[in-house]
Amino acid sequence: MRIAQRKCRIPGVRVFTPPYISLFYAACLLTLPVGCSDDGLPGRANTAQMADGSGAIGDVHDGKTLFELYCIACHGAGLEHPGTMRLQERVGEEQAALLDRDNLPPEYIKLVVREGFKLMPPFRPSEISDKQLDELAAYITGEAN
Repeated sequence: MRIAQRKCRIPGVRVFTPPYISLFYAACLLTLPVGCSDDGLPGRANTAQMADGSGAIGDVHDGKTLFELYCIACHGAGLEHPGTMRLQERVGEEQAALLDRDNLPPEYIKLVVREGFKLMPPFRPSEISDKQLDELAAYITGEAN
């Protein structure tokens, strides 16, 4: 295997790069996400299809379904969920799971979902619409119809 030699900005210093390293970086660049959804339109991430093929995630306006799609992996009941485990350290076992809490106003839930909190990432309006967020907050607080 031939090693490529590049010029360096420091006089008298030579930098050697094996060709497979360059190929590795090229392959990494090709696999980077470009911020497009399945239909190729940027900013429409919630148009992905539901796992059961029943429609687009962006069409879901049921708080329970939204919770199962976006929240349950981290905030479901049981200590195998990292969000629940972290909340148990802060608020105790009785209110560690979000659905067991009785002290979360919908406005707080919406703020945390949009802005994120510590290790929880924020969710943009292109991921969860404002209407979906209203339904999700209503479900978590028990105010859903």
